[in-house]
Amino acid sequence: MKFREIERDASAGGKYPHRGSLSQQACFLALRCLYGEWRAGRITKEQAQQERRTLESTYLRAVEDEKRQAACLAQYQENLRKLGEGLSQLVRSAQEGESTESLLELSLDCLSRMTGEQVTKKAVLEGVRMGCVSLPNT
Repeated sequence: MKFREIERDASAGGKYPHRGSLSQQACFLALRCLYGEWRAGRITKEQAQQERRTLESTYLRAVEDEKRQAACLAQYQENLRKLGEGLSQLVRSAQEGESTESLLELSLDCLSRMTGEQVTKKAVLEGVRMGCVSLPNT
């Protein structure tokens, strides 16, 4: 919901956005209160205009924060989905008797899927390949 829509509803005695986000609901209530204070003569037009600008910028920041939070949640859920796939593959590979190096690579892949980073996996595998890290031959 855009700020102007919320403002229009709040200033005209429109309906409260029951199904709106918390930021939409808070903005509506703040604007309704602001317009009520101005109409009652308890604040000046200049005060009302300044507070309205503040509410608008605060609301727009809140909307952007909500978008970032939703994107983070979606990425987290995707990482968990990938992790589940990786863990299943790791268990299957262990049951099939895969080599220690192969299981290490799959384990590091699970870690990468969970965290979303690849640097650790690459560094450890490079260390193993260069002989800096030795693995048991089981």
